[in-house]
Amino acid sequence: MDNLLKPDFGLMFWTAVNFLLLLFLLGKFAWKPMIKALEDRENKIAQDKKDAQDARDAAQQIKAELESRLENISKEAQEKMRSVEALAAAEKDSMIKEAKHTSSVLVDHAKAEIEARKNAALQDVKKEIAGLAVEAARKIAAVKIDAEADARLIEKVLKDVEGKEFKA
Repeated sequence: MDNLLKPDFGLMFWTAVNFLLLLFLLGKFAWKPMIKALEDRENKIAQDKKDAQDARDAAQQIKAELESRLENISKEAQEKMRSVEALAAAEKDSMIKEAKHTSSVLVDHAKAEIEARKNAALQDVKKEIAGLAVEAARKIAAVKIDAEADARLIEKVLKDVEGKEFKA
């Protein structure tokens, strides 16, 4: 057991050589690829972070642009609604004006027709009154008046009646 506790320089030398050889081999074949893989992964993560930030920035820019467009569309829609409302009001006013004009024309036509019918009825009444007056006069006078004299008498009575106001 004492041999195990005593340093053996040959064993130490070969252990150090083996250790250095292991370090060289690990450095050449294992550490460089592992370090390169770690650096590649680190670069990929950094690139992914940068891409994600760029995508976030682009999304924010698109969102702002869409909000601006939406606001513009909303303003345009409001302007169109105002113009449509103004057009509808103008159309309404035009229709009301046209309806008033049409009703005025119809009322005027109705008044003219009523006046014409009233005048015709007055003429009929005047003729009837004149005929009755002639008939009454004929009966009173008991005299036979010829048709020409009747016509003259009727015309005279009509002219007299036209000169007077007839109230119905």
